[in-house]
Amino acid sequence: MGCYQSLLELEKALNGQDYLLEFLSIAEITLYPRLHQFGSAGLPIQSSVFPNISRYLGNLWYRGAVRKSEPMKQWMRHLTLSMVPGVMVRVGNFRSGKKVKRFNGSTVLYRVFQLASQTRTLEREMLKREGEVKEEEFLVHHYSTAAEPLQVQLLLMEKSATFSTLKRGFVEMIGRPHGSAGRFRVRHGNRIVTGSQGVLEYVDTVTGVDLTSPALYPKDPLLRARCQQWQAWEQDFYCHDMLYLLDTKVVAQKLHDRYDMTNLDELLALQNDVRFSATFLHIMKLYMSRVVRGSDLWEKLGETYGHLVEGNAVRVGNVVMYME
Repeated sequence: MGCYQSLLELEKALNGQDYLLEFLSIAEITLYPRLHQFGSAGLPIQSSVFPNISRYLGNLWYRGAVRKSEPMKQWMRHLTLSMVPGVMVRVGNFRSGKKVKRFNGSTVLYRVFQLASQTRTLEREMLKREGEVKEEEFLVHHYSTAAEPLQVQLLLMEKSATFSTLKRGFVEMIGRPHGSAGRFRVRHGNRIVTGSQGVLEYVDTVTGVDLTSPALYPKDPLLRARCQQWQAWEQDFYCHDMLYLLDTKVVAQKLHDRYDMTNLDELLALQNDVRFSATFLHIMKLYMSRVVRGSDLWEKLGETYGHLVEGNAVRVGNVVMYME
């Protein structure tokens, strides 16, 4: 569901456009190989659901560089996996002697239509909440458990730019890299910029153009590449090394502090909110990791969500943590 939910943003951006910008850009070079993997992963991009993305991929395929970038044998294998996956599964079962079924993401596509409508409604509501932002000012969405808002605020202060912040709920970021897709955004007047790295580069480019506040992204190609290398390093170690620790030690406790028996219905209601369609079970896993067996909370939630934390129990102080 999370993959398809992200595709909705791309589908919207491609409405009436051949490319994400008015011309072929690094965005296409970045996205095409990743979108190309959807079919192999059992996630068909059906033209009836994603007409703009299907057209976009078709147009890119007719570019000579795109066709030449993938060996014919690999292309045929990908096509087989995408169009007739059952053949590959049967071949694999014959060779291994096992009987397995291929994952089929099309079973959740019916929810995509609902998500699309609900997402448009949420976007309109968010614009109302943000209100008017002056042309020369910035509005930064702030999440208490994310580093990205602080990164942008530090940059804005270094560039002596005027900005304000809009407090957002930390629950919205659970289960997602902090800044993925449109979840982290900055308003600059009527312009909306999303994604942590894109926001930083945009802010650096449009602010402090005088000599008193020079650009922090180097103009020299090699120095710029090294700068972006360290930005990628920060995201990589966060996603692979730090995210789990923050989730289990910080976010889980904040969830437990926020929701108790008096407002538990608010937590459970998140499963019906489009913003948490792909992350609700992860949210509940973190919450249940702080619930003590035999408590009133466990009696109420254990039957439905206890399986999310079954495993080796570790006692931290007076709390039993159920770790993977």
